[in-house]
Amino acid sequence: MNNFFTILFGVVKTPSFLILYVAAIILGIILAIKNGYNEKSSLIAGSLIPIGILVIDAVLLTWAGEYPDVNKYLIVKMVIFIIQLISIGAMFNIYSKYHPSNWVITVFIIVSVVFLAYSYYVYQITYKLGSLFGNKSILLKSLGKFFNNTRSLKFTGLACTYIPLIAVVIDSYLTDKVVNKELKRM
Repeated sequence: MNNFFTILFGVVKTPSFLILYVAAIILGIILAIKNGYNEKSSLIAGSLIPIGILVIDAVLLTWAGEYPDVNKYLIVKMVIFIIQLISIGAMFNIYSKYHPSNWVITVFIIVSVVFLAYSYYVYQITYKLGSLFGNKSILLKSLGKFFNNTRSLKFTGLACTYIPLIAVVIDSYLTDKVVNKELKRM
């Protein structure tokens, strides 16, 4: 049980987790109020989603263990990432009745594939101590060359974290703008 709480507080201290959800809450509430969806129950329900995600993340990371094998690590990281993508969409759905467009879903898929490669590289460096570079596979060598640069590794991590939120905010703003324009015409 101590391991669960250690992981729970470790996830909370992660800057990207806090920044992502604080930004999603603030932008979602602003968009909801701007478009007239400012029911307090919806605003509170949407703002409570990160707490549920925090608990799910801690449970999954506890299940993965301290030194997971590559399959378990990648499965847990991808499940957490996909849950975060879905939670952002759910928050904006609660805030302003938002449904993602096809281009947002495409962005989610592309970012998920990039995040999978990123997670595999981080696993190899963290748990296998560089065995990625001794591998003969062209794909793995190219991953190693790309991510070996500290700036590209950091940029990829930040892009995978924030691009989905930016896409949802842009799409929800544009969608609401079009809907409001159509309503004014009627």
